[in-house]
Amino acid sequence: MTTSEVRQEKREELQKLEAGLKRAEAQYAAEREETNVALSQHETDLQRLEDDIRLMKSEYKDRLRRSTEELEILSKQYDTMVQQMDSQKSQSSLRGSYWCVHCQNPN
Repeated sequence: MTTSEVRQEKREELQKLEAGLKRAEAQYAAEREETNVALSQHETDLQRLEDDIRLMKSEYKDRLRRSTEELEILSKQYDTMVQQMDSQKSQSSLRGSYWCVHCQNPN
């Protein structure tokens, strides 16, 4: 093999290697772009989830506050009803009887 043939062979090898390198670089760039797009989508999804969690926490706190207020109102209403029933009970038990002055017992 002559020197020029060897050089030609080496040039062809070099061209093949350069073409392979360019394909690899293009593939790497495409994969990197896909990765960046996927990462951006994941970051967007994560942000949306965080926003949803904040909204759910806010709604939960608001429902808890309203439920607590409703419970307090119902509790006051219940206490009032019990007081009214006790008052009616004591009034009705005194209507038909009289108190014995000596023993302090109803007759």
